[in-house]
Amino acid sequence: MRETSTIARKHKDGTVVEVLPDGSEQPISSQPMRPMTEEEIVAAAFSDPDAIPLK
Repeated sequence: MRETSTIARKHKDGTVVEVLPDGSEQPISSQPMRPMTEEEIVAAAFSDPDAIPLK
C-alpha cells in the first residue's frame, strides 16, 4: 500500500496552507474533499474500526 503525507501549516491569521516539497506554500481548500451529509459523516465514523468513540 502506498501512503501519501501532506504537510500543512497554520498561519497566525488562521489560514491553512500545504507546504510543498520545495518549501513553497499553497492554500488548502476549505471545501470538503467529498460533500457529505451529517448522517453520512456519523455512519462513516461508526464504520471506521480505527475510530475512537467520544464519551
